[in-house]
This record gives sequence, structure tokens and C-alpha cells, in this order.
Amino acid sequence: MKVSARGIYSTGFLSLLRDLGYELTNLSEEQSKRFNLYSNDKEDISVLDLKDKSGVVIIGKDLDKLINKLRDILWDSLYYKKPLDRYSGKYIEIKREGDIEFKTSEEKKKEILEKLGNKILGLNITFKEACNNASIEEIEKEIKDLQNISKYYVNLGYNSKIILDEYRKKILPTIKNHHVYRRDLSNILDFSEILLKYAKEEDIIKSIKEFIVKKLRQRGYIKRYHRKTLTGLLIEYIEVIKDIKLIEDKIYLETIRLVKSDGYYDGMNIKKESGDYVISKYLEGEWYFVMEYYNKNNELKGRYININTPLEITTKVNYNDIAIDVVEVNGEMRPVDMEELEALYRQGVISEKLYRKALELVENILKNGTF
Repeated sequence: MKVSARGIYSTGFLSLLRDLGYELTNLSEEQSKRFNLYSNDKEDISVLDLKDKSGVVIIGKDLDKLINKLRDILWDSLYYKKPLDRYSGKYIEIKREGDIEFKTSEEKKKEILEKLGNKILGLNITFKEACNNASIEEIEKEIKDLQNISKYYVNLGYNSKIILDEYRKKILPTIKNHHVYRRDLSNILDFSEILLKYAKEEDIIKSIKEFIVKKLRQRGYIKRYHRKTLTGLLIEYIEVIKDIKLIEDKIYLETIRLVKSDGYYDGMNIKKESGDYVISKYLEGEWYFVMEYYNKNNELKGRYININTPLEITTKVNYNDIAIDVVEVNGEMRPVDMEELEALYRQGVISEKLYRKALELVENILKNGTF
């Protein structure tokens, strides 16, 4: 199978896919130099950035085999199978909606209906003019090939990005957190990887983190991106920075935000009241963060421990939610949303390893508390 890739994750993915036995093709000029390979054949599978750069969209033939392998390797990512709006080939185009349409001659239309009539029932196909010069066997083969095409959105977790760093390092000088920093610290990252010739990697990474702390302290607020696992929906929160510093080699962040909506707090059955506010505590690389809910008299109402892929702190807080969480009310802790976690595992959105990790995290928090 032939694969191509474009975007900020492309070198890491091409290196990984080559190791899995896929043939690289349709490379850009820069990729050709990096891999010392020149091929412009048509790809069977393409890897492209998602619009928000949180991961990749993979489109191609027989993808389930590849996705099963990726779940084992990029194990803390989220995998969403998506319907394709259209599949376009040389002779035909299959759409999700519409009617059968012929742009062929009347003679070819009659031949197609006579020989393929039962095989195209229920398919919204446009037969292109190029069918006039194709055999029925060629057209039928393309129909089967296009029906084998699928699409997956892969929202990359922190560990998956670190694994892609290692695959990229086989091709180019690459610092740890390359794929974490690439989204919004691109220029600093490029400069830092030049510095690898002259300085230790750990010193470079520490300098980047000191830069992040300084800039966020000056800015005074941060955006938090929370991806709801069941739907893939991304929710954005804006929080005021209360404290930020380096604890050893990790960024520690505290924020505060006012509660503006009505109703009850998720999982805690506690009513939201005027004057309530939330203190959130984040430690870079942790598998959870803590939200403490207070009333206007500064009295603690409850704590919500959000389970997620390891926290990325750059110019924003980024992670993928893993559905199951822990709440603490009146000193008593209990897990919530276990059913959602089970559903994610059954649907293949999360890997077995991530599923087991989530259960282990909950068990450890209930036994030992939080940071």
C-alpha cells in the first residue's frame, strides 16, 4: 500500500508508516530530500492535518488494518471513523446523497444499467464521461475500490506526539515535545532544533518552558481546550492566571474563573450560585487536573478531578478528555461517567491500553488523592 502525508506531523508519520511496511509516495520536494526517495505514484492512503492541528485525518483504502496498528502504537490518541461526503475516481464519483447520474453516452448508460444494475442499487453514483472509453470490468473495479475508502480523524494525545518525535528523530534533528510545540511555537521550535548542535537538549527544553512561563505570566490569562471524547467536540475556556511557575522541569499553573451559567455542577449534584468561582490546578504532563469550586464566601463546595491525556501547556492548555472522572463532595470521592468510558472502548475511539490507564488513574486517585 502506498501512503502520502502533508502537514506538521508528516515527517513523523511517514517515518512510522515506512517502518510498518507502507510504501511512501507523492512526496513533496522537501520530503523527497529527507527520505532520499522520489515517487509520484498515486497514494492509497493520505495523511493530512486536521484544521485545528490537533491531529490528522487519514483517508484511504482498507484503513481499519492501519488504524488497528496505530491504536497499539499511538495508544493515547482518539480515533473517530467519519463518513465521506464523496468518493471520486477516474470513472465515477460516489456521493452520500443524490441520485444516479450519467454523463456518458446513451449507449454506455444502457450497457452499465444492463450489466451493473443490481450492483449499483442504493448507491448515489455519477458516471463520468470517461466511462465511454472504459470497460464494464474497469468501472466495476473502481466502484469496489472506492467503496473500500474510509476516513478517520485522529486526535493525538501527548504520548502519541512524543512517539512521533522519536520517529521524526530518525530522519531529522528533533527535540522532545517537537509535535507539542509545533502548533503555536513554530519559530522558537525551529531555532531550538538548530541549537541542538551547540547545547544540551534538556537545557533547550527548560529554556522553552521558562519562556512559556514568562509570556503567560505577562499575558495574565490562558485558553483551555477541552475535547469531549464521545462527540469529538472541542470546547474553549478562558481562564485568568492566578499562579504559574516551574516545579523542577514541569510547568505548574493555577487559574481562576467565575461561574456564569445556572443549573448544577456535573457529577456533584451541587447547585450553581451567584458569586461561585473555580480554581483550576494543572501540572504539565499529568493525567488529570483539579477544579475546586468555591462560593462567594470562599467556602469549598466540591472538587472535580478531570481525567485526560497528559496535559500540554504552551500558549494554552491542551488535552483530550477520557470521559471518566472523579468528584469529591464533603470529603468523599467517587468516580463518574464510567458508562461513557466503556462506550468509548467498545466503539474503538480509545485503545485498550488507554482504557486500562483510565481505570488505573481513577483507582490511584481514590487511594492516594491528587498532586
